[in-house]
Amino acid sequence: MEEENKERPFEERGKTNQALVELLTARGLGGEPSDILRALETVGYFRLKGYLFPLLKKEAADKSFAEGATIGRAWELYTIDRKLRVMVFEALARIEVAIRALIVRSHLERNDDPMAYADAVNMPNLSEAMYANLLDHIRGACRKSSAEPMIRHLKEKYGITNTPPIWTMMEVVEFGTVTLYYQGLPTDVQRLVADAFHVPPNALGGILNLLRRARNVCAHHSRFWNRRINAGVSSGLGNATEIAPLEECLRAASEQKGTSAFVTLSLVAYCMSVFRPESEWKPRCRDFLAARDTFVLRGMGFPADWQTLALWK
Repeated sequence: MEEENKERPFEERGKTNQALVELLTARGLGGEPSDILRALETVGYFRLKGYLFPLLKKEAADKSFAEGATIGRAWELYTIDRKLRVMVFEALARIEVAIRALIVRSHLERNDDPMAYADAVNMPNLSEAMYANLLDHIRGACRKSSAEPMIRHLKEKYGITNTPPIWTMMEVVEFGTVTLYYQGLPTDVQRLVADAFHVPPNALGGILNLLRRARNVCAHHSRFWNRRINAGVSSGLGNATEIAPLEECLRAASEQKGTSAFVTLSLVAYCMSVFRPESEWKPRCRDFLAARDTFVLRGMGFPADWQTLALWK
């Protein structure tokens, strides 16, 4: 087993953009070579590759392109993805801020000690190792934010450096730490948070994890359009009438492998209806998607009748 995992010499060598133009053209990618070169110079080969891959012939061992595949079509997919990613990140930012505020409010409703999390007894749903990991993340976030006025104030006035009150802590930690913090909360506090989503506490953990992963995809400018995120939303979201439109979307996607962009977008749209019901985000997103062709929507996992689903009407 050790031999299998042993690092082997990496013999591949990078190609120049001009060599890549010749390679892609030889494999049947249509369009002007100057347009292919411009795309490579603008975003790089390995980013562009994610939008070229769907244009390959199915089951082609030689990685040749399907008839009609052009650099223009690949760039169109890249542009659609970029616009969609910006739109999703806009919504996720608003949802994330609302979740942080909700956790603070729920914590203080059950425990008036704003530093209660500093004692492991108040984070009963974390193992010893997970609790230590949580504190490490909080301390690291405080160190990174040491120049922030709110962190300086706590240090200068109270000598607090590692365990700030929850309202400050929630402003400086990463969203991954927020999801871990929720996981550790007492069940009665989790229930307060989950009630805002109209789901059981255990179901909310999966929702937060998917939101976190989607946020990271968007924040790092990664491909979102046809990505299957390795996180899922439980189909057992409870009996609240408010959650029914999201469950309908999950049922429509039940045969898909992995969490498609359709599922992720449906969750984001649902969360926006919870936290920002006055927002025009969902209509804007729906109009953007309605203007896309079948190839794009199919790649995102959208069912043919998606516009008839209650969440997207």
